[in-house]
Amino acid sequence: MRRADDDQHNILKPLIIFMGFLVFLVFYGSLLCGFWSSNLAMRSVVRDGTVTTATLETKYIDENGHYWLQYRFTTEDSETYVSVIDVAEAVYEPYQIGDVLDMRYASDNPNYNALDILQDDIRQSGWGILRMTSIVIGIIFVLGIAWMRHIDFVVIGRSLRHTH
Repeated sequence: MRRADDDQHNILKPLIIFMGFLVFLVFYGSLLCGFWSSNLAMRSVVRDGTVTTATLETKYIDENGHYWLQYRFTTEDSETYVSVIDVAEAVYEPYQIGDVLDMRYASDNPNYNALDILQDDIRQSGWGILRMTSIVIGIIFVLGIAWMRHIDFVVIGRSLRHTH
């Protein structure tokens, strides 16, 4: 004899798995889209950006041990922008306040800018995002398979109960 609680439990578990799947998909999908969008925008700046120079205004190490460079540049429209970027120690050490650094910026949005000394880092950052994307897709695949297998077991279990 079948109990109503068993049917409710059998329906509830796949719904919980499916909701976990959806939440994971939406959250990490949105996060990865943002990473890819930012990375592609910076690659575009490196490839097609307007070339200019920047003056290193400040460099400092924060309380977490991160190395920061603050630089100022002027666009072709004579607008001045200040940017701050977190860099590796190897990039931080050789430069002094007042140094002039080659850089590029997006002419339609100079807030997207990159120092030429960071071009290799920008090009290579896509590999980290690709690895993260692969991991997320793998987890989504496993969650989807788990959900589908559970649905199959519930459906098969119900059909077996009905035949007896």
